[in-house]
Amino acid sequence: MMAKPWKDIGRYGTVGIELVISMMAGFFLGQYLDKKFGTSWISIVGLGLGVYAGFRQLWRTAQKMTRDAERAERIEEGEEPWQKEYLEMVDPPGGEGTPQEGSEKKVVAPDTKKPQNPGKDGPENQSD
Repeated sequence: MMAKPWKDIGRYGTVGIELVISMMAGFFLGQYLDKKFGTSWISIVGLGLGVYAGFRQLWRTAQKMTRDAERAERIEEGEEPWQKEYLEMVDPPGGEGTPQEGSEKKVVAPDTKKPQNPGKDGPENQSD
């Protein structure tokens, strides 16, 4: 599969450009406002905001890259890549839905809205 590395390069290769553009946009917008209002400090604030926005986007992209790499590793190991994320959406770790000792955890399939592990309450005992 040769397309996957190129797709990743396209997706993550623009991070540096985004950082520089956000810094420049903040600075030049601040410079414009400085000229309009006759001040000299707005361009510094604009640059600071641009740096913040650029690094925030860089951080988000790095987190997404990490999740994508972990998902790719799970696929290579033969695991279901979406299982962990789905189970965390249904029942976050430490959430109120955490099963107590002796209780069964029911996972609801997204398309059926019925428990996959009905346990004691079999399909014949459930009312819709």
